[in-house]
Amino acid sequence: MEKPFSKPILFLDFDYTLFDTKQLRAWLGDNIASRIQAISLGTLELPDVASMLYHDTLSFLKRARKTHQLVLLTCAINPAYQEKKIYRSGVAPYLDDMLIPESTKEASGKGAVAKEYLRRKDSASTGHFFVDDLPENIS
Repeated sequence: MEKPFSKPILFLDFDYTLFDTKQLRAWLGDNIASRIQAISLGTLELPDVASMLYHDTLSFLKRARKTHQLVLLTCAINPAYQEKKIYRSGVAPYLDDMLIPESTKEASGKGAVAKEYLRRKDSASTGHFFVDDLPENIS
């Protein structure tokens, strides 16, 4: 029996790709690390991060969903903070899956995570694409 047609996977980065991270960094100010920690612990609330999405992000996600499986592939030093940012931005309902590997100074970890995800999904026949502001994350 043949597998039903499956849409190709579109791996999407979050920061500087769907989301204007410069705006949030300006709000965080000089003491970024301690404010990010406070946000992840729930002692500081994020500002209106939905307003920090690029103007065409939601319309793009709505259109892309029709032809692709949308998988957010974003790295973070603090995954709990990144997850809060993503959910509060309003993009989560448009995604089929979300992958947030912890990044280090040496590597983002995106390549290994994408490879494992594709192996589990057996998506070789449907294809996959990457959208990321950093070419080294794609290569």
